[in-house]
Amino acid sequence: MNWFVRRHELNVERGGVLMGIVNVTPDSFSDGGRFYALEEALGHAEELERQGAVILDIGGESTRPGAAEVSADEEVARVLPVVRELRKRSEAVISVDTRHAAVAAAVLEAGADVICAHLGLTTGGMLGAKRALSLEKARQRAERVFAVCDAMRPGLIKMIYGGPIKTPADAQYFYKNTSCQGFVGGSSFERIPSERAILNTVMAFKTPEKFAEEDSLARVLRGEAYEADYIEFTKTYVSNNYMKPVLLGELAALAHVSPSHLSTRFKRKTGRSFTQYLVDFRMEKACELMRAGTMPLCEVAESVGYPDYAQFSKMFKKHMGYSPTKYVQMQTEEL
Repeated sequence: MNWFVRRHELNVERGGVLMGIVNVTPDSFSDGGRFYALEEALGHAEELERQGAVILDIGGESTRPGAAEVSADEEVARVLPVVRELRKRSEAVISVDTRHAAVAAAVLEAGADVICAHLGLTTGGMLGAKRALSLEKARQRAERVFAVCDAMRPGLIKMIYGGPIKTPADAQYFYKNTSCQGFVGGSSFERIPSERAILNTVMAFKTPEKFAEEDSLARVLRGEAYEADYIEFTKTYVSNNYMKPVLLGELAALAHVSPSHLSTRFKRKTGRSFTQYLVDFRMEKACELMRAGTMPLCEVAESVGYPDYAQFSKMFKKHMGYSPTKYVQMQTEEL
């Protein structure tokens, strides 16, 4: 899939496109407000272009945990001068993050090419916000912004950023229930994986007799793993692939062991078979999606790895004790 914007062909499916971030906030999560002033922001944008950025993403409201919300008027005051000046100076693709429909309208008038709906404080990991928008509330926010985009410029590239999106399934919820075309990962791609890597490294040093200097994934892929590595590898694989067909044989081949060997190790350590763990994980994700309340049950099933709804319904009832329809009804009654 390619996007054609100005003079650029953005190959977002294969190869990727480099995006440079210009935060015009005094409390940026990443740069501490270094580019809050107009000239500093423009200078930073020009440097990012020199380094190869094709898209310049302008943000006027921080998504760091604890950040204060910014009014539409304040956000316009922050980002509009930057967009206007960049449009005069550059043919780069200009993207703007916002949760306000009025801000989206203002920057589109000024020449922005992409609107990225800001879904609120980022969640997940050790530093993520503990209170944030639900998936459904975030969806409603995105749709309000996108409605303005569609009215002003049909066919505009629309994306989402921040908020409650922590996993591929969360992103899939928005792809299926909004008109967004992509997700700017932020903490989901940077902070959260870094936290996990640091935590794993610290734990490795705390148990040096079990862990070598390299991480468990590398050892598994080389066929030099300890038993705990296989368990972590299997859980991570399920977390990243549960929405697709997951075969023990393929996983075992990646780990350089036989399916029976991996299955035995996994059950001995977790008390559950690989198949049961996969089903449990998928059912937990299905419950999360059903609690959000807007995705049809057939799409919930597909999102957690069951293209056949009848099979999903059977597995859900076996796992939970009642049907998916009954579960949704129970959630509605609680509200």
